[in-house]
Amino acid sequence: MKRSHFFLSLLVGIVLLASGCTTVAPPVTPTAPGTLQVNINVPPTWQPLLEDDIAAALVGHLTDVFRHDGYSGPLAEVSRGEPSPGCVLLTLNLVEWRMDHSGNINCTFSASLQNARETRQLGLFNGMALRWANPPGRFGLGDTYGAAAEDALHELYRAVEKTGLMPAPMPVGTTNTQ
Repeated sequence: MKRSHFFLSLLVGIVLLASGCTTVAPPVTPTAPGTLQVNINVPPTWQPLLEDDIAAALVGHLTDVFRHDGYSGPLAEVSRGEPSPGCVLLTLNLVEWRMDHSGNINCTFSASLQNARETRQLGLFNGMALRWANPPGRFGLGDTYGAAAEDALHELYRAVEKTGLMPAPMPVGTTNTQ
């Protein structure tokens, strides 16, 4: 049990280091019509404040990936709840974001998209990054965690753009894959 807490705290530290997101955007009112509201559910940890940090890191990576892949509408992180009128709520349920026994980093989550009329389950998304392919040390490890999350988030973007439920125009078929 103590070992799992150690690895969870190590994971959270690495996630915080990897969350150096570069997207700078003006503040968005989370309830403004046309906003993509993002809610991240993180499994319980022994320190509840770490859950918020993990969610914030994942939202940062999601924002970067969605902007890179062509989403031009406003994005805002929200807490649990129903989508505001005229908004779409994207909910991610983080399953795992950890290093496996062979040294690969896995990021797995399920996602759903909800607007005022319907909720659509998007499925389970998994991203993987090779630890040895990045520089050694904590920064290389942080980059690997970020790469695993972004791999899964590129899959999510492709699934979201196919639904047709987005409030802002998403150019279909313009996904920039890495």
